[in-house]
Amino acid sequence: MASIHVGEKVEGKWKHIKVEEGRGKKTGELAPPFYVRRIGNGKPASRRLDAQTFNAAKDEAPKVDAPAIADADRIAIQGAV
Repeated sequence: MASIHVGEKVEGKWKHIKVEEGRGKKTGELAPPFYVRRIGNGKPASRRLDAQTFNAAKDEAPKVDAPAIADADRIAIQGAV
């Protein structure tokens, strides 16, 4: 599963900071842009999500890898079941 990050300016430089979820962690006030970090071709890569809320970003994140599976001439498990 890909991890979701937010872009924040820290000391004049943009940093991608991982969003921590769990009990007591507040995610409702996070503002876009959201990024998803995934491994592609053996290298980590970040991709910007179109979501405007964190919940929408969680729904969009698993769909980021869908084209890569389709390009490999394989069928996704979700489509096979």
